[in-house]
Amino acid sequence: PDFARSPVLTHLAWSPLVELGFDNNREVFAPTTVLEPPLSSIPASAPSAERYSMLPGLLVLHIRRGDYEGHCAHLARWSSSYLAFNALQGLPDRFAPPPGGSWGENTPENVQIYMEHCFPSVQQIVRRVEEVVRGEAAQGPSLEHVYVMTNGAVEWVEELKAALRGMGGWTSVASSRDLVLNWEQKYVAQAVDMLIGQRAQVFIGN
Repeated sequence: PDFARSPVLTHLAWSPLVELGFDNNREVFAPTTVLEPPLSSIPASAPSAERYSMLPGLLVLHIRRGDYEGHCAHLARWSSSYLAFNALQGLPDRFAPPPGGSWGENTPENVQIYMEHCFPSVQQIVRRVEEVVRGEAAQGPSLEHVYVMTNGAVEWVEELKAALRGMGGWTSVASSRDLVLNWEQKYVAQAVDMLIGQRAQVFIGN
């Protein structure tokens, strides 16, 4: 909590290169009908929460693949808990490691619980999104854009996007693979993703 309140985060600003990647792709992940000033027009002295205000209607999912299949199995074996900011009080999602594990191994049932949190299937992702959409509709602006931060293979990402579109109700469905970045921005693509996630109305972490 002390770090969350510290100037390191409350005054965090992304580099002009990252902000330009965000501005240039705004119509990809959260199309708008009104003209919004670019981030470069906001004074550098502005607090982070003001500079990077929430984009109403934007749901961002962080879904890491690749090496995460093995990493998630490792977390399950050692009955790991949520880490870092995921453990902050006040966040809606809590996780208590299920009982039954032992030193360096776990039950098949517990492993499945971990994989659903850490390396979910397309069907599990869609089910979680449906739950969140229902919850948001009951208490605030409805979600209309969904953006997927991911390093997943193109074929898998397209399968997920098709499943999300199949839910209905979205104005736009996009992913990291849809961003148009110049050759410099390709080296900071994950930072552009993080800025998009930071401005989401709802963020679901991996």
